[in-house]
Amino acid sequence: MGSQRSPVNFALSGDMVSVKFVNTLLMVLAAASVLAGCVADDPCLAAHRRAIPSPSGARRLDISTGPCPGSAPQALISFNHGSGGGGVFAVDDSMVAAEGRWISEDTAEISYPAAARVSKRESTIQYGKEHVTILYVIRPDSAR
Repeated sequence: MGSQRSPVNFALSGDMVSVKFVNTLLMVLAAASVLAGCVADDPCLAAHRRAIPSPSGARRLDISTGPCPGSAPQALISFNHGSGGGGVFAVDDSMVAAEGRWISEDTAEISYPAAARVSKRESTIQYGKEHVTILYVIRPDSAR
């Protein structure tokens, strides 16, 4: 066979760094393609998501409302064009119609029906020195 190495002989010859790098790269690419499929917007979720900018536009209230299979309504607030923030409200019932609006730059309001099974309801959210107060309005059950 002389001095030529087959890929198998190359891998077995001790230069495992290159082989490990290629294997790691292939695993990363495979994982990225799987995650890309998960991140792609579900048409139902996209149709029931509202991004509501604060009066200055520096903050955003994202309301995700049902009725999408496997997804319950929730609200998130982000600061500084998405550099920080988090979830402030969630319910367990995918049929609940949650709504939101900004009262001022530092105050958001979320409304939901009285029959909703609330699993998360934060009164404030903070990012660094910035904060937002969240007010809640519970609507009569008929406004579900």
